[in-house]
Amino acid sequence: MDPAGPGPVIATRNDQIISCHHRLVVRDGETYGYRLADSEIARFAVISICNDPADVSFIYLGEVDEAGHLYGGISEEYESALSRVDEHVGEILDAVERRSSNYPDEDWLVCITTDHGHLDEGGHGGADPVLRRSFFGALRLGARSSDQYSFESMRPEQIAGWMLRHLDTPIR
Repeated sequence: MDPAGPGPVIATRNDQIISCHHRLVVRDGETYGYRLADSEIARFAVISICNDPADVSFIYLGEVDEAGHLYGGISEEYESALSRVDEHVGEILDAVERRSSNYPDEDWLVCITTDHGHLDEGGHGGADPVLRRSFFGALRLGARSSDQYSFESMRPEQIAGWMLRHLDTPIR
C-alpha cells in the first residue's frame, strides 16, 4: 500500500481498532516491493482466518500489478509474479477450507478481482480498452457451498453490493 496511507478503499477506524472490531495490517509494498509484502500479508491472513476470522476481509496482494506495470502483461516477470500470488491465494483458500471443516456452519464467499488490465509492454495510463478490462471470480466454501452463483456480466460498481448481499450477519 502507499506509504502515505491506506488510501480511499481502506480506511483506518481507530474506534473499532480499540474495541477489536477492526484490524488493519499495512505492509509497504511501494517501498520494499510487493513480493515481500504479499508474503507477509498472506501469512497474516492465514493466521487470522485460522484463529479469529472477521465477517469481512479485504486482502490486497500487489506483486502481479507491480510486475505488469514494470514489465508488461506478457513478460516472464509477470508470469513469475502470477505464480507466487497463486501460491498465496492457495494458502489462503486452504486456511478457509480447514476452518470450514472445523466450523461446518460457516459460509464463506471468496472473491478475486483486479483493479485493471495491463498493456503487453507495461506501463500504466491511457484509455486503451485492455486497461479497463478486469475479471471477477467467486468461490463459495462451507455450509452452503453447494449453492452456486451464476452471473453472465457484472459492472465493477455492482461487485461490492453483490458481495455484501452474501452476508447473513452485520459487518463488524
